[in-house]
Amino acid sequence: MGKTDACICAAYAFAPAVIVFCRFVAKEPMRIILFMLGAFFWLCSLLLTSIIWRLIGTFYEAPTLISVFIFVVNQEIARFLFFLFSQSAYDSLIKLGTSNRIIIPEIRLLGADSRHTFAFVCGLGFGTITCFFSVANVVADLTMEGVPGLPASLENGTYPGGRTYHDVDVPYAYANASSLLLFLNVCWTVLQWDSCHKYFSTAKATPPTEVPSLWWLGMVFGIVSHFANTAISLLSPGGYHWYVLGGQAFIFAISVALTLSIIDFKKPDSYVSFFLAPWCNLVHCRKSEKTSVSTSAAEITVNSPAIPNKSKSGPPPEAL
Repeated sequence: MGKTDACICAAYAFAPAVIVFCRFVAKEPMRIILFMLGAFFWLCSLLLTSIIWRLIGTFYEAPTLISVFIFVVNQEIARFLFFLFSQSAYDSLIKLGTSNRIIIPEIRLLGADSRHTFAFVCGLGFGTITCFFSVANVVADLTMEGVPGLPASLENGTYPGGRTYHDVDVPYAYANASSLLLFLNVCWTVLQWDSCHKYFSTAKATPPTEVPSLWWLGMVFGIVSHFANTAISLLSPGGYHWYVLGGQAFIFAISVALTLSIIDFKKPDSYVSFFLAPWCNLVHCRKSEKTSVSTSAAEITVNSPAIPNKSKSGPPPEAL
């Protein structure tokens, strides 16, 4: 039963992300590379937080709130540094992919009109690794006897040492919260990178232009909502996990609405065809490959010269 619960929680956390990955990322190799880079920068922020936490721990035992605050700050720093790194690489890739000598279709997709797609893919990698580390302890503890989450972070005597009737649904709420956190990171990346792009693009423009009004809105909202989401999640061990999930869903709804307004999202004619288009294209490509392979094999058979049958070998013509 524990392994079944673990599989269900993993499906809750990653099933939406898998659908989005197959729809927007898997079809282009360049986007897969950007996806992995986003995960790498998040891991760098985790490493930096671990080093700082270890240094602080040598002097005194830091409370959980300070550790979480440092981690959120490091994540935002890593997100901003990722923007600076990707922006320099972005300009170089665009010049390389749109030059007259070299034409790379995957890089041409990263044109000026698709900078939000660029941020979306990077944010998806950033959020996927966040979701993995958030839900990994829950999935691991469900397969054995233990407390969901990080038992070392629970104060002795404050919270129960095992799962009770009242917290039996904590893993499911936690898995859904991790899935929301994944897509929240996508929204935060798009919002903050849009603000950074508006600021730096006007600074580099010739002649200089004025910075758009409210260019800072995405940056401020992304950082504030990240701290708010983290602060709400700290209430989960007290038995308020469903209230926490509701608050995080409210933050997610506002983030999605603001993100869609910034990227000027146009409603598709059919959401079913919108998400199933990659699978239909994949099936069509496989059928085309099978048809081309069978056609090539038939052409080789027709055009190949006849090979004499040597099994019934007789005497050479000279002997006759």
